[in-house]
Amino acid sequence: MRFSVIIPTYLDWDRLSNCLEALNKQQFPKEDFEVIVINNHLEHEEGKLLTGSNIKILHEPKPGSYAARNLGIQSAKGEILAFTDSDCVPDTFWLSRADAFFKENPHLQRGAGKIELLYSNLDNNPVELYESVYAFNQQENAKKGLSVTANFFAFRKLFTEIGYFDDSLFSGGDYQWNRLATSSNMPMGYIADAKVFHPARCSFEQLQKKAVRVAAGEFGENLKKISKVSSCILLLKDCRPPLFEIKKISKEKHLSFLQKTKVWCVRYWFRVTKAKEQFKLRTTNKSPENI
Repeated sequence: MRFSVIIPTYLDWDRLSNCLEALNKQQFPKEDFEVIVINNHLEHEEGKLLTGSNIKILHEPKPGSYAARNLGIQSAKGEILAFTDSDCVPDTFWLSRADAFFKENPHLQRGAGKIELLYSNLDNNPVELYESVYAFNQQENAKKGLSVTANFFAFRKLFTEIGYFDDSLFSGGDYQWNRLATSSNMPMGYIADAKVFHPARCSFEQLQKKAVRVAAGEFGENLKKISKVSSCILLLKDCRPPLFEIKKISKEKHLSFLQKTKVWCVRYWFRVTKAKEQFKLRTTNKSPENI
């Protein structure tokens, strides 16, 4: 079997059905790939799923998408693992173009696929404008040897060689694993034509959830509980206006000056929201598992 498609999900059955329908329409032989869905809810609830001969449903009650992905990896039979998320819709040629990419580049063992955002009101929605600048730049990720799991390919043998995702993390586990792979001289490429479509976040509520998740991920990876005085100093430091972001935002030629200003303001808000959450994690008994 060439591919194992691994999809964690948490109470997202409707959008998952769209993802599975797109996989059912792949221009790639069905006998050459399997789809592994991992339900990450505490209860073994399967919801309304699109059935298919190559779809397998697993249950991982341990909280966290990386724990779910690890269970999928253990069950996978494919030579290459293809990761995506339940809110993504793969292009019809997603697998066939990834297959061609690895055949044309046999020295590469990992691939970051393109993620194309879907907008509802890009010109006027500040959160969508922010997403257009900061979300899912897979081409830049690949240059650094990184990728997010919304569209990521890796040969299954790599997980045997360097281990699975860190399931104590709730965000950033894909970056952490890819840093290990890069440091182990496992080359990566960018697969521009193996696309998945992902809805852009369009509300501050959605963006806040991301900020909280990122804060938890960074806490799990490298933040320690410290004194309240030190925590307050770090909070004040992290809440400074991110003037260094102006250079990046100013390069976005598709945005007007007003739109760039909105993007910077949202970036500042995101930075403060994440810093406040990390302050809570440092100074209370709250753990990432409770988020």
